[in-house]
Amino acid sequence: MIFDSPIDIIREGHAPVRDVGSPSVCPLNYRVILQITYLIVAAVTMYKGYKEVGPGWLLLGLPFAVLFALLAVGVILRTFPPKLEAHAEGNTWLKLT
Repeated sequence: MIFDSPIDIIREGHAPVRDVGSPSVCPLNYRVILQITYLIVAAVTMYKGYKEVGPGWLLLGLPFAVLFALLAVGVILRTFPPKLEAHAEGNTWLKLT
């Protein structure tokens, strides 16, 4: 249900719930692969750093883990660019009509 005015929100007693879906840049399986890659690279970075540096790495290594994980995801995005979803038209990802 979509409300037209704030009066309707007050009358109903809650904010409107809109189901607009979640148009995304790439398919779900591609996003899952990117998430898993991110987590694995971050975990391996933390593990290797802990083995070499010791407990101090648990705090100091977090920025390095994030950096290396983002670089790995960037390499995957560059090497295997995502395919357009079925709803994508031209150079736009959202259908505006």
